This record gives sequence, C-alpha cells and structure tokens, in this order.
Amino acid sequence: MAFSSSRTEPNRELLIGAPPPGQTASLQKTIGAAQFAVFGFGSIVGSAWVILLGIWLLHAGPGGAAVGIALGGAGMALIAAMYAELASRFPQTGGEVTYINAVFGKAAGFVVGWLLTLAYLSGLALEGVALTWLLEVLWPPIAGRTLYVIFGQPVGSGGLLVSLGCWATIAWLNYRGARSFVRFQNTLTALFLLVVFVAIGFELYFGSNHNLRPVWRSGDGESWLIGAAWVFGSAPIMFNSFQAVLQAIEERSHTTSKEVVVRLAIVAVGCAALFYLLVVFAAARATPWRALATSDLPAIHALASLPWSGALKTALLLALIASLLKTWSAVFMTAVRLLFAQAREGMIPGFFGSVNPRTGSPDKAVIVVAAINFAGLFLGKGMLMPIINIVSLAIALIFALICAAALVMRKRDPEHVGFRTPGGYPVGTLAVLAALAMAVFALLQPTPKSPAADALKWTLLASWTLLGLALFVSRNRTLLSARRVS
Repeated sequence: MAFSSSRTEPNRELLIGAPPPGQTASLQKTIGAAQFAVFGFGSIVGSAWVILLGIWLLHAGPGGAAVGIALGGAGMALIAAMYAELASRFPQTGGEVTYINAVFGKAAGFVVGWLLTLAYLSGLALEGVALTWLLEVLWPPIAGRTLYVIFGQPVGSGGLLVSLGCWATIAWLNYRGARSFVRFQNTLTALFLLVVFVAIGFELYFGSNHNLRPVWRSGDGESWLIGAAWVFGSAPIMFNSFQAVLQAIEERSHTTSKEVVVRLAIVAVGCAALFYLLVVFAAARATPWRALATSDLPAIHALASLPWSGALKTALLLALIASLLKTWSAVFMTAVRLLFAQAREGMIPGFFGSVNPRTGSPDKAVIVVAAINFAGLFLGKGMLMPIINIVSLAIALIFALICAAALVMRKRDPEHVGFRTPGGYPVGTLAVLAALAMAVFALLQPTPKSPAADALKWTLLASWTLLGLALFVSRNRTLLSARRVS
C-alpha cells in the first residue's frame, strides 16, 4: 500500500523503495553535480529538433516558432520544477512511478509507469531509425541493398547493421552500470556542442536578416498563431528526458546533494529552450526560411550557401549522430529504470527488479529493454510520425498528473524541508494547466499519411495495455482478490 486510508502517513517502505524480498537493490553512487548538469542538457537535446525545425518554420514561421518555443520552454520549466519538488520528497530511482505510487497509490502508479515505459521504448526505436537516416545522408552507399519496404519506406542492409552495432554498444554500457553510460553520454555531448556552435557561428556571421523575412507569417498559409500553438504542443517531445537526471538521483555521489540534482533538472530545460531559439534564428538567418520549411533535414540544408558548406555539413552530421547516440543512451537508461522501479514497487513481476551485484545495474531490465529496442530497429522511417504522436500525447498527460501530485503532497506534508517551486499554489496550478494545454495542442500534430503507420500506433497502444494488465494482475493477484472480498 502507498498511504493509509486517511492519506496522512506515508508508507516508509514505499518511500525508501524497498526491494522485493530476498533482493538487495542497491545502485551505484557515482554521479557528480557536473556530470548531472551535462547529462541533463544532453538528454534533452537529441536529434528530434533536426526534423522538427522545418515543421516549426512551415507552420509558424521564424517569429511564431520562437514564440512557441519560448512558451513551451516556460511551461516545461514549471513542470520540471514540480517534478523537482517531488524528487526532493522521494529521491529514488523510478521518477513518475515512484511519485504517483506514493501520492495516488499502486494502481495509478502502474498506469503512469506503464504508459511512460511505452513512450520511452517507442522513443528507442525512433532514435535507432533516425540514426540510420542520418548515416545514409552522410554517406549514401552505407544504406546498402534494400532488404524490404515497410510503411512505405525502404530498409537497407548497411544502415540496419550499423544501427544494430550501436544498439549493442548502448545495451552493453547500460549493463555495466551508471558510471559507464554517463561518461559516454557526457563525452558525446561535449563533441556535439563544439560542432553545433561552430556551425551556428558560421550561420550568424555569414547569414542575413533578410532571410528571416517575413518574420510573422507561416509557410503553409495559416495564421502563425496557430503554428505557434502547434510548436507549444510539441514541447513534451522537444524537452522530454529532463527526467533522466531525476531517474538517476539515487545514483548521485555522496558529495552531491539531492537539492542540487533537482535544481539541475530545471536548469537543463532552460538551457535547452535557449538552444532551440538559437537554432531557429541562426538557420533562418543563413538560408531563406521558406526553403528550410520544405526540407527533410533543414538543419543541414541551412548550411548549403555558407563558405566551406561541404565540411560544415559533414561535421554537423557527425555531431548530430553523436547527439542522437547520447539521447539514445539516456532514453535506454530511463526505460530500464522505469521497469526496475515498477518491479521494486510490486507492480510487475520481481524479475524486472533484479540488480547485478557486480555492476550495480538492473541487469534483467536492461536485457528486456534491449530486446524490445532490437525489434523496433527493423520498422524503418515510416514509423517516425506515429511514434512522435504516441510520445507527445502520453507524456503531456503524465506531466499534468505529476504536477497535480506535487500540489497534493504540499497539502499532505506542508512541513517538508526541501525544494519547493516558488510562487506557491498559483504557480503549481499554472504548471498543471500548461501540461493540459500541451496535451490538447499535441492532438493537432500531423497524423500519419500511411494507414499502416496509423494502425501501428493503435496496435502498439492496445497490445501494450493488454500486456500491462496481464503483468499487473499476475503480480497483484492476492491484492486484487482481497479487494473483491472486501
């Protein structure tokens, strides 16, 4: 149980995150403050913006895109602050699962955790397929022979083999434990930032403000305000994975306080918002933005008219591949810890809560996530839009519930000493409304053109729901029987 019937006294075993009987679920304590800072930003800024940049400009133009990003960043900063408030109360691995379980009970915690796990596992497939796409743009022969066509898109042998090699590396690093994948993540983030800021410098210096005009007009003929709302609605996927910092809070070093960690999650969101604004302005200044709005990879297209464009394109593609790898690693880590947390809280079989005594990693959960990621790599580029739709809507709804849980905990435990979001209940309520607005606007995202891709989205949702019910009932059969008797 999470709380007593009066909902006033928390169950201490739950808050501590007690392992299943007979297991010692102790994770490594190795991540410092500087590592958390780089890890947070690197987890958010992956590869999605490379594709979304053109869509932002198409629907909102440069001015509307900037407004949507700024509003989305502000809303996400509020949501991150509410997350940080809960993380300060419950500094354990598990994030949303642990928070909702503690506040609303095991059933609600399972629904949130299972839905969020689907979003992250779907994101793993997205990262792997996007990697193949970038590699084929960088060096077309790597695509190799077409093996098959799925959802209207070909899948080549060469690109698939490379993505499988990267998948194996990421799975192995996660199996080894937190120190390995955080070091890997931060190295790639440093490389990514170096190259991207060089490219942005070229765009700003050699570009022209004339390319930004008309600033307040969309590229699809609709109002830029509608486009700005759409950009705002894409904030959940733009800023997602800031939670990776909080997911790893239990693995902080002994010299890093939990208050430092929760604040770094908020800082990571702010830095990501500034990065997205800079990317939009620099790209639209380098090349007329209407041309970018119809490009598959606008971030690369923006460099075409600049000096040394060939070298810049190659360097940026390599940096984007590095960025994608680091985000892939962060999403993998988060999915693993979501399964681990659900097992530790008694929601799904204890098999997923096993910890390797030598590496301190959730070994069984790593194997399961790796197997699902492996299967997703074979779906090809045609599954990108249904995956984006699943992730955006699901995460926005979970954000709203998390913010509500933070407000509930303020009433239950007003004497808590730790991080509290400035502004009291009005700001907390604003965070809930921002999350709900993101969910509403996420429904306006473009729908898949392929009936097969649309069917994939609903098949994933339905099959994942049935699997979750089966696991939950299997693990909690005694509890459910007791409830029916009472």
